[in-house]
Amino acid sequence: MGVDPFTLYYYFWYGAEPDRGAYPDGGVDIEVLPAYDVEELFDSYELTGSTDAAATWSLVSKWIRNCATGHAKCGHINQQSWAPTRLLDVAAENSNEGLRLCELRGDLKGERYMTLSHCWGKTQPIRLLRGNLEAMLRSVSLKSLPKTFKDAIHITRRLGVKYLWIDAMCILQDSTTDWLSESALMEQVYRRSFCNIAASDAFDSDGGCYYTRNPYFIQPFWVDINNGSSPEQHCLVKSSPHWVTRLGRAPLNRRAWVIQERFLAPRALHLGKDQITWECRELIASESFPKGLPDTDLDFLYESLREIIAGAETFPNPSSTCSVHTKEGLIYAWNYLVDIYIRCDLTKPEDKLIAISGLATAMQRSLGTYLAGIWECSLPDGLLWTTVHPSRSRPSQYRAPSWSWASVEGLVHYYSTYAHELYWGYWVFILNAQVTAYGANGTGQVTAGSLRIQGRPALTRFSKKSEWPFAIASVRNPRGNELSMSAYFYPDGKDQAAMGEFTCLPIGVLTKGDSDPWLDEDDVDTDDVDTDDVDTDDVDTDDVDTDDVDTDDVGTDGAFLRLYGLVLQRETWCFKRVGVFILHNKHSAIFQSLPECAITIV
Repeated sequence: MGVDPFTLYYYFWYGAEPDRGAYPDGGVDIEVLPAYDVEELFDSYELTGSTDAAATWSLVSKWIRNCATGHAKCGHINQQSWAPTRLLDVAAENSNEGLRLCELRGDLKGERYMTLSHCWGKTQPIRLLRGNLEAMLRSVSLKSLPKTFKDAIHITRRLGVKYLWIDAMCILQDSTTDWLSESALMEQVYRRSFCNIAASDAFDSDGGCYYTRNPYFIQPFWVDINNGSSPEQHCLVKSSPHWVTRLGRAPLNRRAWVIQERFLAPRALHLGKDQITWECRELIASESFPKGLPDTDLDFLYESLREIIAGAETFPNPSSTCSVHTKEGLIYAWNYLVDIYIRCDLTKPEDKLIAISGLATAMQRSLGTYLAGIWECSLPDGLLWTTVHPSRSRPSQYRAPSWSWASVEGLVHYYSTYAHELYWGYWVFILNAQVTAYGANGTGQVTAGSLRIQGRPALTRFSKKSEWPFAIASVRNPRGNELSMSAYFYPDGKDQAAMGEFTCLPIGVLTKGDSDPWLDEDDVDTDDVDTDDVDTDDVDTDDVDTDDVDTDDVGTDGAFLRLYGLVLQRETWCFKRVGVFILHNKHSAIFQSLPECAITIV
């Protein structure tokens, strides 16, 4: 009987005894892994006292060399056929003190470029403006740059790369036209870069990329463990999972813009305070584990998403090349990315669609028409998102149509993301969906959007039952009679949480079967429901949270008996979404008795 992997937690208290209810002021997690789990990954590489050491960068060069020449998934990456509008020429011949901005007009002439991901901070010492463009095209003093930029230039030079792209210095910051034009190219800028430099632990542009450290805090070491009932076993002792707990929570990775930069860049150097981490499409490694991180360190969902997004680049024709299975996986990946993205910080809320447009552009090759954060091929399922504990009002400045998650503040989640192995029996048919893009970027800002949908809308009056989200829904039938029932009402914003009269549009029933047995077949136009688009082979019911599901809502075969729909508010000629509702499906009969009609949601 061997030793299984385990974690030790050490916590530190100051000024109060632990048994008096004090909270720890700090701590460290230490993992103990059996040798057979990590022996092939561990290397005798000795960490130094600085991430700027020659030995560290010799290892970085080795990672890059092996990736470029030996990785099947990485070797074909072609970054030389396209160039950003502007790049910084950091070549050594410009001297250690100087560099200059270049306008390459799309021709790199066989050279490569790197990119920088960084936190801007509250102030930016240097920015490209219309007033200094000509001067920066002549030269830029290295002394005038903040530490993060200087370090990024030093890294680019020591890796033998001629050009570097930094957003603050390569996009005109006082030109809306240039900013919108360049933001539309973010997918290409990062996807075609040779490698991305991620200043992970720098809170602002003065934080830098290099750090001194105590290598003994992070250097793994071997021990022999005897648990008294089995032979002594060789084990490796290491610090807590670096990739998930340290790097995943770094200041840089809390920025919304960085989500697409991480997923799009073919290679990345994550420059942390404790060590440097390498990431490409075949390997995630660190100075502690130069040959690859152990499984306990990895986030397999992150890796799966990265692989799916990289694969999306290979499907040029969404109508023929991308299979149903691929689309299902891509849509699931997109919904999960949205869940991650909206948890991150965004300085300007109006950038909500722009800051993820690079990922949308990459996935558009497979998924087709993009509608302000929602894919047309995911409708009507794409409409069934909800805010998580709405605490803010909808923004006064138009950002997206009300049926898009981008139109609200705060966290949202898709019901389908957490409803594996379940089937939607849809009650609606999408007649038309469109958005009007602001400028040439079809995946960026929008100025308008509308959804024409056919279904069975019903006038519904919500009254408070107890605490949010429980309510009494009184639905009016064609004869003017009302049927009252318990319901869940999830408003999109705190300004829309008031009870009153709305229009409820049932979207569908979530079941566990391969059909919807609770609807009369005569009431469903099966021509409009394509069951081939539903893939349940790879789903896991363990991810479904059933704590809030009444036992009355579950059929004898385990099928969920709930009806999901949109809560709408009538405007002059159309409707706006204000929330979602959920009903026990035994109340669905009143909606089935209503006539079908087409309405427009904006």
